[in-house]
Amino acid sequence: MDASSSTQNVATKRTSRPPSNSADKDKETDKKLVREYNRLSLDNFMDSFKETNRRVNRKAEVEAKNSGRKSPTGLYDKNGSLAGEDFCDCGDRSCEGCFFPCPKCYKLKCGHECRKNRKWQYESCIIEGEDILYRK
Repeated sequence: MDASSSTQNVATKRTSRPPSNSADKDKETDKKLVREYNRLSLDNFMDSFKETNRRVNRKAEVEAKNSGRKSPTGLYDKNGSLAGEDFCDCGDRSCEGCFFPCPKCYKLKCGHECRKNRKWQYESCIIEGEDILYRK
């Protein structure tokens, strides 16, 4: 083999476009920037953001479903009196209050739980040291 007859195989990279000049590159980057600016413009900012989520929708559905129901009314009113009269939880109608002051309303007539808007009442009360049973 002769040195002049041998050919060298050189791989060349083929591109889809011929190499462009810097002016074409600048126009292309300007187009990309304008496209990106339009995409992020304030006119359509957060258009795809959902205003309500599943939790809010589910809560609204439950409220709509339960709107026809009446909530159970408490036996005691907002002042802690039963049927307009302020009786002690011990059951004695003449008692002026035999419990420690309530931490919520500071009354002496509340048992272990405040009477304001309470939905239950004591059925009976047995006082230790005495053979007295108060029933309501």
